[in-house]
Amino acid sequence: MKFSIKANKKSKRLILWVISFLLAFVLWLYAAGANETAVEQSYDLISIKYDSTPIKPYNLVVQSISIDTVNVTIMGSPRDLKNVSVSDISAKISLDSITKPGEYKLSVMITTPDKTTLTSQTVETVIVKVDSPSEKSYPIGSDSIELVGWSLESGCHFGTHTVNATRVTVYGPTLEIDTVDKVKIRTASIGNASDQMTVAAEVVLLNKYGDEINSPNLSITMNTEVLTVKLSVFMKKTVPLTVNCKYGYFGSENIIISPSKVVITGSPDAVKAVSSINLADIDETKELTDRTFSVNIIPPNGIYKITTEDGKDISSAEVSIKVSEIEELSISLLPENIVVYSSDSKVALTGADIKIRLANSASTDILAYFTPADIIASVNASSASVGDALPLVLTVSEKFRDSVYILGLEYKVTVGKAPEISTPIDNPNGDTTGEDNPLENGNADISLNPQTMP
Repeated sequence: MKFSIKANKKSKRLILWVISFLLAFVLWLYAAGANETAVEQSYDLISIKYDSTPIKPYNLVVQSISIDTVNVTIMGSPRDLKNVSVSDISAKISLDSITKPGEYKLSVMITTPDKTTLTSQTVETVIVKVDSPSEKSYPIGSDSIELVGWSLESGCHFGTHTVNATRVTVYGPTLEIDTVDKVKIRTASIGNASDQMTVAAEVVLLNKYGDEINSPNLSITMNTEVLTVKLSVFMKKTVPLTVNCKYGYFGSENIIISPSKVVITGSPDAVKAVSSINLADIDETKELTDRTFSVNIIPPNGIYKITTEDGKDISSAEVSIKVSEIEELSISLLPENIVVYSSDSKVALTGADIKIRLANSASTDILAYFTPADIIASVNASSASVGDALPLVLTVSEKFRDSVYILGLEYKVTVGKAPEISTPIDNPNGDTTGEDNPLENGNADISLNPQTMP
């Protein structure tokens, strides 16, 4: 009996050990299996792709797709899903069944990484429109340009803009191209526009309502690699028309210009440099009568356009000179008032009538104080003969020079025969006969030493 009891105890311990081992093994298996339990993971916004090249042999291209992304859920072990990203999952549609233009309902096929399974997708099918490709050209004009982000100096404006391309060609599905009505050239931000500048630009497609068309199916080509717009900036300014009076004797009442002002247009620097436009140079002394004449308006450098103040083109103006109401006086010069330059001291001259006028700035009563002595007159008679008409050199004395001027007429004196002078005889009283009697007609008392001409 004792042996049986001991054997029974050993058997029980063995059985308990075996059971413990089996339980541990089962728990290990459970833990190991739990680590490989499949889980689900979602991935969003996976692009639906397709072959964008024309479908052969039908030469068709995709015009639009109803939905271009899909969300999916896949299953796999945590270890297999650990490094899976959106880029590892692909969504595609096949265009192989398409043979003509139209709309097609196509299945979206999802491909997942190895050891993973697709469990769901938000988009099963999409509607695809296909069309045959075509092209169309559109002209570019100055009215096609849209300027962006510009500012101008006060008084300035833009001139005609120039684009370095003349036409734009659009390629793509025919149905989409048919919606393009015209093209617009839109510049980059300009900022403060200067005299001449070139800015980058882009082509914008517009429909017939003026709305922009943005389609990845449409491509654009031009006869230039980089599209640019050349800008011209001009300034306008109103300036007076003037004439330049040689001596300043005339006032505003003596000269009338019609029109009196014009509007000039040109580069800002050129316009800023112009304060007036001179039409003619006037010698007041030679304006003998009232007259009106036409003068061409010559644009200064950098000025490309001249208009009237109401915007009409103009190339000439009328200048009216009024002298009939200027105070005028005739002064008679006697021979003794004339300085003679001659090798013969005995030259006889006639007198001359000199016409003078008041300058605009002079008072009208100043002529009452003007005498022949206020006209400095001279004549060169060094090689003259009797009967010659010699021109007078005339000027006004300094005290009247700013208020009175001599009319620019041809003033001459005639050379006469000099009177003979008798030989002096002795006078018992020591006087010389005739020594104190000047010539009655001539300039015998005038020295012929070199003189400074006035």
